Amino acid sequence: MNIVEARLGKHLLSYYGLSLNLDKKTATVNGIPVNLTRTEFALLHLLLSNRGNVVSRQQLMDTVWAKVIISDHTINVNITRLRKKLGPYARNIVSRTGFGYVFEE
Repeated sequence: MNIVEARLGKHLLSYYGLSLNLDKKTATVNGIPVNLTRTEFALLHLLLSNRGNVVSRQQLMDTVWAKVIISDHTINVNITRLRKKLGPYARNIVSRTGFGYVFEE
């Protein structure tokens, strides 16, 4: 279930026990706060917003790193760090070789 809701000024993006508060830039896993960097938050926001659809490496570069030139290795390292912080939801971030990443159910 992917829920975006506006309630009392809060914009939440959720997938079961994984929640992003888009106003406060915070994340929780099963109600427990997860300390994400700005980059990790942006990656998760993009992947969760496009749940079920492949997000290309180019889209990740253009959206998350905007005007900074990065290597594929930078993306790989940040995805790995993000997965480590997501506990049971790490498996939902799947690499599609030659295409990019997808947040799967």
